[in-house]
Amino acid sequence: MIPKINPTSRKRAIFFIACDYLVFTASMYGAFFIRFEGNIPNKYFGSIAVLLLIAVGPKFIANAAFRLYQLTWRYVGARDMINVGLATIVGSLSWGTLAYVVHEPLGLTSLPRSIIPIDFLLTLIGVGGVRMGKRLQQVLASPGRHDDAVRALVVGGGHAGERLVRELLYARPGYRVVGVIDDDPLKLGSYLHGVRIVGARDALASVIESERVNEVIVAMPSAPGKVIREVVVAARTAGVPSVRILPGVGAILEGRITLSSVREVNVEDLLGREPVSLDVDAVGSYLYGTTVLITGAAGSVGAELARQISLFEPGRMILLEKDETRLFGLEIDLRRAVPRVPIFPVVGDVRNRDRLRQIFSTFNPQVVFHAAAYKHVPMMEAHPQEAVTANILGTQVIAEVAAEAGAENFVLISTDKAVNPTSVMGATKRVAEMLVHQLNQASATRFVAVRFGNVLGSRGSLLPILEEQIKRGGPITVTDPAMERYFMTVTEAVRLILKAASLGAGGEVFTLDMGDPIRVVDLVEALIRLSGFEPDIDVPIQFTGIRPGEKMKEEIQLAEEGTVATSAEKIFVARLGSEPDAETLERNVSYLADAAAVGDPARIRALLQETVSTYHPAPGAVTDETLADLLEAPGKEE
Repeated sequence: MIPKINPTSRKRAIFFIACDYLVFTASMYGAFFIRFEGNIPNKYFGSIAVLLLIAVGPKFIANAAFRLYQLTWRYVGARDMINVGLATIVGSLSWGTLAYVVHEPLGLTSLPRSIIPIDFLLTLIGVGGVRMGKRLQQVLASPGRHDDAVRALVVGGGHAGERLVRELLYARPGYRVVGVIDDDPLKLGSYLHGVRIVGARDALASVIESERVNEVIVAMPSAPGKVIREVVVAARTAGVPSVRILPGVGAILEGRITLSSVREVNVEDLLGREPVSLDVDAVGSYLYGTTVLITGAAGSVGAELARQISLFEPGRMILLEKDETRLFGLEIDLRRAVPRVPIFPVVGDVRNRDRLRQIFSTFNPQVVFHAAAYKHVPMMEAHPQEAVTANILGTQVIAEVAAEAGAENFVLISTDKAVNPTSVMGATKRVAEMLVHQLNQASATRFVAVRFGNVLGSRGSLLPILEEQIKRGGPITVTDPAMERYFMTVTEAVRLILKAASLGAGGEVFTLDMGDPIRVVDLVEALIRLSGFEPDIDVPIQFTGIRPGEKMKEEIQLAEEGTVATSAEKIFVARLGSEPDAETLERNVSYLADAAAVGDPARIRALLQETVSTYHPAPGAVTDETLADLLEAPGKEE
């Protein structure tokens, strides 16, 4: 199939060809004019026209071979000019050789040797000058030098910063780049496209004040979240109204850093986590053409699972959810995004064994992602019976039905709260892991679990509550100034789940290298400044004290006894602590079901301690009467 040529590209190519013909003609006559110091002998006048006809063919072919007619005029750079030089060398050698071969048969006057190098230099200057014309015009025009221009400070003097500075200077009227910030001491005092590198990050405040900066643009695509937070805090503290960022390394790889790539800094930038790469072939091999069932499909993780799995074109996708309104919205989104994938929304509850058997009998799912669970720590402290029925009994029911039906793969979505749990939620998820581990040994279905940390932006999570409190003007309530958490985006969490599911042989609990923990108060302060306010001035921060079930710091390895590396970067297998045998586990789960049925929180906690040896509940009872106060502060986990 012949690719379609953009009309603009065709016009530009025609323009370059026409300009090159003029350059070739002027170079040929110019070479003779220079060689004979303006007094060209009459005997050469007839030969010049023939030599021009001989030369233009090889020159056009050489220029085309080096793709000089496919340049994007606005982005001509050093590599393109190297190609101009190579094409001119090839073209000059070709036509010079051809001229010496045919000049006698054609009866031409012998060609002076100096004509070829002179013509080469003139052609090089002409062809290169045409290509650089747009850039030269941009330099001479010097947009953004007006008094009313946005005074921009670029943070980052690397490859991305260089391209961004060039874009701001030469292609965006209304901007004036007043300086570049870079931590490399060897770059201090040097220039990027005439813009001075004025200092390191510790000079941000002084540069902003001295240069009257209106906008700070961060051009460090690989910078850690801590660096981004520091830049945001410094810029906002110095009174800069706009802080923006060049996201990701994709724009660099594409070679097109433009102002349109720049956007406002968001909370994901403040985390600065390098996303987990997804082995498309490995994941696609077990999802393509299969029947996939997702429980809790309308939740944050479940919905993202559905979106990413649909890209691998499963044979059909069953979305199990008890919230019919959110399920309906998800169905509409997926049918619009992936119309070729058969979508079957099913309203139901994972605790209903008969309903699940109907679903498995109807659809015969081969891969099950179990994301349905209660995740809100304080809420489950107040209602432990619900945590038991949903997180333990719900997992037991669907896992057993999946094994009975002969499902090939079952993936339990677990949590870092299951590591040495201090909450009912964490303890119930640890029991769920035990259940699928036992079933993996007793059935042909391959059961694995995946643990991950706090997911930004999901329902009931920290970020939406903080954003709402900031909109109200505060106060922002944080449990303790020393509280730390690991965070990831929902996209990254789902990539981990999909990748881990492709790795497991069965029985594993997978974890993620979560990077460095973040103090919740630091994230809160950065988010307040990101919203254009000052912490404790415009938006007050209140510390409410740690609540029942919460930890001050999360477990670093997301495993009781460390981890074992896998073939996938940043994905590990947890070394788990002791677990009860199958008979004891079955008995204790039965006792938990009875205690949940009669609503006996003390009995539930005691049974969870007996089952999960690492569970040490935080002191302090929670009742329905104290629930409203307990849930007011946003230091919650998910």
